[in-house]
Amino acid sequence: MRVKLVSESLFYKIALSVLILFSAESCKENDTLEEETKSEILENNTEEEREAHFFIATANISKKMVSKSQIAQQKTLQHDIKELSKRLEHQQNNVFQEITKMANKKLIIISEINAAGNDDLYKLMNAKEKNFDKLYLNDMTNALSDEINLLQTITKETGDISILKLANSILPIQYEFLRETEKLKERIN
Repeated sequence: MRVKLVSESLFYKIALSVLILFSAESCKENDTLEEETKSEILENNTEEEREAHFFIATANISKKMVSKSQIAQQKTLQHDIKELSKRLEHQQNNVFQEITKMANKKLIIISEINAAGNDDLYKLMNAKEKNFDKLYLNDMTNALSDEINLLQTITKETGDISILKLANSILPIQYEFLRETEKLKERIN
């Protein structure tokens, strides 16, 4: 009887050890699956975060360009700059509308335009006539370059076809405005 109890005890110990090993392996597999799922979620969030940043940053730049172009239409004495500012205002309003529409489809609400960085708007409003055109054209060159960089970056970082189409439709127009703005800058200097 004693031999039987020892063998049963040994059997239970071995069975328990095997069960613990299988449980540990199963936990490792679950942990691995959980880690893979977490990394997939983080990768997806990263792309979504990049897209959200793109929409918000582009909307901010567009709205500032619209505001600066409206100021230019009132303050400049140069006919060429006035015409450029009208076309830029129209184009940037279109960009803003397209960005906002696409962001809304992705449930990204662009409601808060960056008000903290409006010092450049105040400088432009307060600029003297002789410095105004140069300041406006410099601001537009910088803003167009920033917007082009955002568009180029998002085309490299997203797989979203609608964003790629939007960026590819906007980029050539922005390049043309940038060239025209730089030519006007050279003429004024």
